[in-house]
Amino acid sequence: TVDLKEIIAATIEPYKKVLSHRIRFRETYAASETNCSADRDKIIIALKNVFTNAIEAIQKEGEIAVHLSDGEDQLELTVSDTGSGIAENALPKIFDSYFSTKDVGTGLGLPIAKKIIEDHDGRIQVSSKKGSGTVITIRLPRGKKESGSHGG
Repeated sequence: TVDLKEIIAATIEPYKKVLSHRIRFRETYAASETNCSADRDKIIIALKNVFTNAIEAIQKEGEIAVHLSDGEDQLELTVSDTGSGIAENALPKIFDSYFSTKDVGTGLGLPIAKKIIEDHDGRIQVSSKKGSGTVITIRLPRGKKESGSHGG
């Protein structure tokens, strides 16, 4: 069991330091319990890929909003950016290996993120509109309650 809030904060911190002159990072943590059953290192890789895509979509200045909240039986993380967005005809392909809408990169970032999230029994979805940014939603199962917690 890992603390998803801590993982998000640790993963985003280096980006904030380097890119604060052009990208505003807004983080909100509304989840009541932020533990999930996950491999910390793999979740960091998935998040780095998602954050990198958001950063690369912002041409000059913009904002990336990260919001962690409670789902029914999972944690819900949304990463939204004010970048260039993704054309509607490209959306169905963004999780395909080697598909990219950018001039740089391999087209493997989001497929890797999707595989990692799904390997953790999670889901990842993307909604976007060309010219108005992208929202990536990740849902991960909650961690097991620690034994020894107070019952009543």
